Amino acid sequence: MPILRQAPGDIEGRFPTDQGFDEWYGFPHSSNAPLRELQPGYDPTLVGPKRLYEGKKGEKSRRVGDYDLAMRRRFDREVTDRGISFIDKHAGSGQPFFSLLALLITAHPTVAAPRGSNLHWVVSFRDGVDTVNKARPLSAAKSDDPIDLWHYMTDYEKNTGGGRE
Repeated sequence: MPILRQAPGDIEGRFPTDQGFDEWYGFPHSSNAPLRELQPGYDPTLVGPKRLYEGKKGEKSRRVGDYDLAMRRRFDREVTDRGISFIDKHAGSGQPFFSLLALLITAHPTVAAPRGSNLHWVVSFRDGVDTVNKARPLSAAKSDDPIDLWHYMTDYEKNTGGGRE
């Protein structure tokens, strides 16, 4: 399931479900459209907000809301929640599945997210997958306090023996 921030088009035949994906959520074209609202002289009657869509295989993709400045602030949270739900739904099925989450905040945070949650943590482990897989990832849904990340890394080293030379 792609949870895309950008689809290849905004007409039937160009949505991700028309390109082989089972499900998708996102918007067509670029993610910078909400920034139009910040431009002097912006008139929503001339150029309205970008539309958010979702679709499932065998069904027409449908509009589910507007991708405006308010939604841009919470879009990554929405994408993450949908991704977790998709994984939870498919993880125990015994069937292989694929999920792609394309987040916005990995780019320059032009617009602040709620509670200043533009913080994003990219942790590179020098250990092999056999060691890294002994620890569950620290999710921003659990904590957005950087000090908790430090505690997580200390616990990772203590519990896995990894992270040391």
